[in-house]
Amino acid sequence: MHQHKRNRMPAYAAAAAVAVAVVVGVTFAGAPLASAAPRTINVVAGQNLYAPQDLGIITAGDAVTWVNNSVHDIRSASIPAGATAWVSPIQSGAVSFSQTVTAPGNYRYYCSIHSSAAAANAATQSPNEMVGQFTVQ
Repeated sequence: MHQHKRNRMPAYAAAAAVAVAVVVGVTFAGAPLASAAPRTINVVAGQNLYAPQDLGIITAGDAVTWVNNSVHDIRSASIPAGATAWVSPIQSGAVSFSQTVTAPGNYRYYCSIHSSAAAANAATQSPNEMVGQFTVQ
């Protein structure tokens, strides 16, 4: 009678195979996480100030909309490489201007009627200037 030897996997190899299967199952199971939908962030442009002045961190693809209630424009002062500069027309009354941002980095902006690029690019923006900023991640 001929006996067949069974190939047996050592216990440590079996445990490793199970661990890999679990990790692969966790890593690749299910649909990938969806990214957040783009948002619109509103900034009020009035009384010679932007409110809020510092939008903090926003996400690439978000749109910043300046809602006007006086006579202003909105100009980019300092933007990251690869970003699109913007200049709105001078606006009067209840109109708005939007800019969608996609390049990561810090953006600074100002109203050329009530402030300057130098004030927008100051190390610390004055709360008394019509300037603002945000960072895109």
